[in-house]
Amino acid sequence: MNKLQILTVLLYLTSSALAAQDRCNAIVLEGGGDLGAFEAGVLKGLTMYLPPEEYRWDVVAGVSVGAITSASLSQWAPGDEIAAVDWLVDFWHHVTKDDVYTNWVPGGILEGLTDKPGLFNTDALKKTIQENIT
Repeated sequence: MNKLQILTVLLYLTSSALAAQDRCNAIVLEGGGDLGAFEAGVLKGLTMYLPPEEYRWDVVAGVSVGAITSASLSQWAPGDEIAAVDWLVDFWHHVTKDDVYTNWVPGGILEGLTDKPGLFNTDALKKTIQENIT
């Protein structure tokens, strides 16, 4: 099943709960590494300058760093968007490169290029996600 099919199924499953509402707000976030910090800033702007009915989301989805952001947002109930976004902005203010990746030891990038699944060891990212997204 590809990502679009999975998203379609998830939206279908949530549609019955949302059918009773007059409006359904959805956020779809893209990937791109440090764009997660940019997206957090955009979400902060939405919560600061729009009325709650304009930014209160019912569905969140994303790919790559957008999926990490979506998972983060899903920890809060509808109506708690300000707290969710404040947490997200704080998270991005404190995350460092060492929280995301490290060089392979002993061979570094060359080892990643020849013997590993990627240029960098992303075990640190897995740990960061596990510690911050419950």
